[in-house]
Amino acid sequence: MKVAIHATSANWHEFFISGALQSRKGPVADIVGKVKSISASGQYLIMERLPDIGHAAMAIRYPSWATDLKRSNFGTASACSAKLRDFGHTKIGLNLAQSTFVFDDDRPPARTRMVPLGHDADYEKLLGKLIRTEHDRTIHEVIGYPDHVMKRCTDSHRANQAELLVFHALEQIDADILDDFGVLECSRSGKYLIMERLSDLPGHWTGSRPQFSLWLKDKSNACLGINAAGTAKIRTYKEIDIAEALSRVHVFAL
Repeated sequence: MKVAIHATSANWHEFFISGALQSRKGPVADIVGKVKSISASGQYLIMERLPDIGHAAMAIRYPSWATDLKRSNFGTASACSAKLRDFGHTKIGLNLAQSTFVFDDDRPPARTRMVPLGHDADYEKLLGKLIRTEHDRTIHEVIGYPDHVMKRCTDSHRANQAELLVFHALEQIDADILDDFGVLECSRSGKYLIMERLSDLPGHWTGSRPQFSLWLKDKSNACLGINAAGTAKIRTYKEIDIAEALSRVHVFAL
């Protein structure tokens, strides 16, 4: 069992990756530890037990999106092979979209967080008027920030964490499709997520839709919203299927 100490995003990262691979059997799934379950909050995660590899001679392979390759991140799967057992900080953006080149001095300054410490209690204080209800979360105005909304998970934090996973993965590579997604910040637990406010599409709307990636399961207009400039952006992207993106990659050997 892995117990999150400060933030739960690493547990959720492993949950989404392992779950995707288990639905698509193959060489990549065979070398990544299997997550059995995760708590609603994401604080507790149960994974198959993979003992330390020590200095034993065995086959160690890893997928191209695994970037943290310390010995301690692998565990013994059998007498002669190992599996990746710590993959909460892998970079999967290149598997989801095309990267763009941005000069460091052209990069915009980091966004200032509304809640610097990320505690749930501080987000709760900003919870404003209810806008609408989804089956797993409620959408609210943000007190003092009229151009933003807050998504509050009602049970499992899965929906918010899925959007956090996607946005951060795309942001890390300056993805060509990054501007199509609502900008956000999230509490440490994932229960609260703040996103730019994107108004409902008008009934007569005939504008252009952003390009929906194959790994986005819901491609309906219900996922879209209009920003202040009149541009349609994706405001709901919690339903993802990243199995093919993660499984059809190169496998390397150490």
